[in-house]
Amino acid sequence: MADFGLTATKLAEVLGYNRETVRKRLALINKTEHGAKYSWREVVDAYVEFERRSITGLDGSKVYDSDHEKARKDAAIADRYELDLKVRRGELVEAEDVKQTWSSFILRCKARLLGISTKLAPLLVAEESPKAVKALIDEEINDCLGELSKDENIKRDTD
Repeated sequence: MADFGLTATKLAEVLGYNRETVRKRLALINKTEHGAKYSWREVVDAYVEFERRSITGLDGSKVYDSDHEKARKDAAIADRYELDLKVRRGELVEAEDVKQTWSSFILRCKARLLGISTKLAPLLVAEESPKAVKALIDEEINDCLGELSKDENIKRDTD
């Protein structure tokens, strides 16, 4: 048989809570058989059930926890400050800016490459040597790539 010698006052003293806190946690125990005395088993079971209900509702749904929500909010604010700092340092850029820069670069590259044939066709007709044709094509491709590599919108590491 369990020892039913624990009163709410004694439990408050042992657990370091005030009596009202102990009563709230023990409210799940129906005290008709043993009066106002509890066994350790009842105390542990009631405490576990109280904690379970404080985390989830009676139907199992999540219950609002202000401490948890405040911690989430504080973490989100800290993350936002960190991102803003990285933007100011130039370590982070907006995805839309990257997309626009690269789209513009690709379009210029495409136009330049497509223009090679128009520019070289009249010159290549006059050439008889395959070496000379290759040299003209290589020179034009290198000029095209050199011009594109000087684009001020593309930041390069100088390290």
